[in-house]
Amino acid sequence: MKKWFTDLIGTPIILRRTPFKIGRLLEMVVNPDDGSLVAVLTTGRKAIAPMDLGPFERGVFTVREADVLIKPDELVRLETIPKAKRRLLGKHVITKSGQRLGRVYDLAFDMDTFSLIQLLASRKFLIFWTLQKRILSFQDIIEITEEAVVVKDSCAAQRIRVKKLAKSEAQA
Repeated sequence: MKKWFTDLIGTPIILRRTPFKIGRLLEMVVNPDDGSLVAVLTTGRKAIAPMDLGPFERGVFTVREADVLIKPDELVRLETIPKAKRRLLGKHVITKSGQRLGRVYDLAFDMDTFSLIQLLASRKFLIFWTLQKRILSFQDIIEITEEAVVVKDSCAAQRIRVKKLAKSEAQA
């Protein structure tokens, strides 16, 4: 099941088999090399390792016990990723040849494998008007640097009309 990150922000995290909410999702940190989920950052400046997350069902994430909420610096895998590479939203998207395609506007995750599958890049004019949007597959990404997401040159030709995107996303 595919879910866009902007739809997941604020999702409750509850203890399995109880109604007790222990936090809300704030950020999903992705390994820039393979697109796998490294950590879920939550309210209260806590983190959860993906292996401790239960399935995403009925609009909530579940965990087996409250002890899985830990300080982010206790997650070894998280500490191996430079902080500047952790946040993908807002990063510039450029082709290998240097053409600017916009900024990362949203991220799509496969909720069964907790892996990044797509980026939504948006190019705007004067901050308010969207000129172009592109849905880019994770396989199109060559490299994620501290400044930008570098994609294959062939991605420059992939454009979708803004109205068409709104209709297709509503149906998904």
